[in-house]
Parts: sequence; C-alpha cells; structure tokens
Amino acid sequence: MIDGVIWLKYEAFYSQCKQLGVTKLIDDNVKNADLLCDMLSDDEKICYVTQGILNGKFGDGIIALTNKRIVFVKKGKTETILHSSIVSFNYEKSFFKGNIILNCNYGSVRFGIMPAQIAKDFYDKLSKVMISPDTYIPEKVLVAPFYSEDNNSAINTKAKAVFGCGFLLIVILAVFLFLVSSCGSSVSSDSESGSSVVKQSSSSISLSPMEQKIKSAGTSDNLTDEQVKEIAEALKKCGFNDIIEIKKDPDLDDMTGAGEKGYRLNLGDPFYNFIVYLSPNNSVYQLRWANRDFMVNGEVLKRRENFVLTNEEKTMIMTKTQELVRSVLAVPESADFSWTWDINKDEENIVVRSSVKSVNAFNVEFKNNFEVVYDSSGQNIKSFILGGEKII
Repeated sequence: MIDGVIWLKYEAFYSQCKQLGVTKLIDDNVKNADLLCDMLSDDEKICYVTQGILNGKFGDGIIALTNKRIVFVKKGKTETILHSSIVSFNYEKSFFKGNIILNCNYGSVRFGIMPAQIAKDFYDKLSKVMISPDTYIPEKVLVAPFYSEDNNSAINTKAKAVFGCGFLLIVILAVFLFLVSSCGSSVSSDSESGSSVVKQSSSSISLSPMEQKIKSAGTSDNLTDEQVKEIAEALKKCGFNDIIEIKKDPDLDDMTGAGEKGYRLNLGDPFYNFIVYLSPNNSVYQLRWANRDFMVNGEVLKRRENFVLTNEEKTMIMTKTQELVRSVLAVPESADFSWTWDINKDEENIVVRSSVKSVNAFNVEFKNNFEVVYDSSGQNIKSFILGGEKII
C-alpha cells in the first residue's frame, strides 16, 4: 500500500513536469528529481523547473518553483526559500548567463542560470507566481536545447538560437573592438593635425571609468555629464567605486520640499536600493540607504565599509562561527552546515545566521538554526542562539 501511495505521488509529480515540458530534464536528473518529489506536500503545485547554480558555487542542481517556495536540490542536499521570506527579487544578465537575486528577510540568495533567456523566463514566471501563487496556472517553461522535447520545440528553437548565436556574437564583438581600436588610432593621428574629430569625442574622454559607467547605466534618464560627475564624486567619498544600475524615480522628487530629483541605484549586494537626491543646481543633496544617511549636503556620515565584509573577513567569521557551534554539539564531528549563510554587518554588530544538521548521543539526526552576534570587529561574541536556546 505504501509503495502504491509513493507511486501515485510520483505519477502526479511526473504529470506536472510533463505539463511544464521538462520530463527529459527530470529523467536525466532522476536522483535529484526523486528527492524533490519526496519533499513536495500534497497541496504543493510545481510552477517551474530548471537547472542552475546556487550562490555562485553549487551548480548543476535542480531549481524548482512551487506555489509555496523555491527549492534547490543537488546530490542529496536541499535548500528551501519560502515565498513568505522573499522581500524582493531582481534579474541580471551577463552575456549568456542570467542571475536571479532573491532579497530575503534573512539575507540574499543568488541563482545563476544558463542561458540568460531561461533565467529571464524563470524571473517572469516567478513574478506571476508571487502575485497569485494558489491561482497560478502552470505554463510551458523554457529549457536548454539538450533537454528539448517534441511538445516544447517552439520554445527550444529560441533557446537553441541563443546558444547558436554565441560564436557569431563573439566574432562580431571582436570585429567591433578592432574597429574601435582603429578609430582610436585615427583620432590620435587626427589630433596631431588639428582635426575636429578630437573635439567631437572630448566629452566622452573627459569622463572617468566610473562616470562613464554611471552615464551608461542612466542612459534612459538623460543624465548630463555634470550630474554624472556629481553622483560619481559623492559615491566615491562614501566608498563606492562601482554601479550596476541607476533609474529616475519621480516619486522621490521634492521629498523634502527642496526641489530635489530622486534616483534609485543598484550598487551591488546589499546596496540594491540606494537613493540619490540631486539639488536643482545638480549637486548631490543626499545619499540614503535602508533609512540611513550616507551623505547630507556634502558631509559624509557613513561609508560602504561600515556595512560590508571582505571575502577574507567573511571566511574568518564563518570559520569562527562553525568552531563555536561545534563546541556545543553532542557529536561535533557530525556537523553538516547549510550552504546558505546570512552575514550582515552594520556600525555596531556582525550578525550571522545559518543552520546545522548533526546527530545527538543517540545517533538521531536533527537540524537547528543558529544566530551569532559579534561586535563590529568580529572578535567578540555578544550573543549566541542555537535551536531557539540562548547559549550566550
């Protein structure tokens, strides 16, 4: 009877996968698929299935979007992100890969998916599911060409085109760079003879790399060179040397009655919603993030390094935290830490959250969440909670 129940559950699972057009993907990843099937509750509906990388290092796993959560499964290990924990989510494209960034109430999670077209398709479906998870009607999803199916041929033709054009795009890019280089040499020669070509390109040459990136990111906002320089200078004073996106937000205009114009910037994790206010004279009136003022009227109040850790610092904190958690476990050597770590820093604290699986003295496995709060230096422990129990 039990075997019959399991079979019926898998049959229902496979039927949903067939509706999405991903049965070949499932068949080629049967172990991960079996684990995913076991995890699903009776009232859980599959809305999307694809493959991808978790947080830049755990690849080739199955990513499944349901009406309740997002699940990552790879070689017997799983990670779950509940819809209720997702505060916002973004899509980023870089050549052939697309990234889905989930900003959760405990930190950020990143999925890398290839090609970018599939990542965008996942993002679009996720947007629909988050709006109405229980009434969402699953649609055919985009899959990689090597997982193509007859009933998904139209979609996969598009995916194949993305892959097939890759080499051609590289060739075109190489030719373009060659032509740009040739034009640069021509401009250099013309400058010696007093040609006006140099004058025509002088405005772009006068912008620094950071300023050019802001200009490019804010093309749709028609930022002037003067505005670009003001924004770049203010950001640099606060410790920022890179920018991903800048968008004009009319709702921020004249927020304080000073006639200022508001822009929202993506400066990378965790500064996804950084706000810049420009005064009517184009000077930077204010920089804000997460209800904190970084700059007001030219005065720097906070800097980037007050809120971020270097990779070396993160490694040090994670290692120190693992040692702390192991020290209170009944069987320290059984500790199996989660892939997902949430590490946040501000001017006073470094807060670390994750989970660990281990066995007790009776060899029974259990999972506990933990939270460790350090001072801003990361040297001193202010509090330690494991499985809801306060240790320190």
